[in-house]
Amino acid sequence: MEIYRCVNCMGEIAKEEKVCHHCGYDTAGHVQPVNALRAETILNGRYLVGRVLGQGGFGITYVGYDLTLGIKVAIKEYFPGGFAGRDGQLSSSLQWSFTNSERQNWNDSLDNFLSEARKMAKLEEIPGIVRVRDCFKENQTAYIVMDYA
Repeated sequence: MEIYRCVNCMGEIAKEEKVCHHCGYDTAGHVQPVNALRAETILNGRYLVGRVLGQGGFGITYVGYDLTLGIKVAIKEYFPGGFAGRDGQLSSSLQWSFTNSERQNWNDSLDNFLSEARKMAKLEEIPGIVRVRDCFKENQTAYIVMDYA
């Protein structure tokens, strides 16, 4: 029997299991939003992507699973609406729509996103601040991996 993870709770499930026995989620009926990464994508060779938890003007947050540490995590993807697109069923990479003059702004914004992660990582001792576990660039964008709260 092959073991998989529920895209909702990241609990272990059998490949043929249609409803998660941990959380009751209908894994067979799961559909990601159009611009989101496909569930079960592996990022940075280590992080299994689950369902979308939320989406805002500058990012998409997913439930995830750290395959190295064996823990549930939250993964925040830099995804500014209006400037980026993706067909998650075809590719993990983003397609950016900006002019050459806007390219520097994009680079600065991406660097700011990762800088935010580094600042948050230094504040992990403060109650109410989520612990940052990792940050990296991949798929023409960037990701912050945090404790799942």
